[in-house]
Amino acid sequence: MSGKAIGGDERLRSRKWLQKLAQILDPRMSPSAFDFKEIEKVLNVALTCTSSFPTNRPYMRKCLLLVVFGTSSMLTE
Repeated sequence: MSGKAIGGDERLRSRKWLQKLAQILDPRMSPSAFDFKEIEKVLNVALTCTSSFPTNRPYMRKCLLLVVFGTSSMLTE
């Protein structure tokens, strides 16, 4: 694992997704600002996990920390 942050292209893709997120979600969900933050965390992890470069993909343990805590700083490697 490289430990690199999400790259520019991947971050741009994420931003585009977030801009269109309201159009993607079921309107019956009535997502709050908190929901959007949670969805953003999951999308960022998904983008990292689908990186073109296998060395940039996080281990499952790091994915869990990213989703639950929004950070992997608790991870000691």
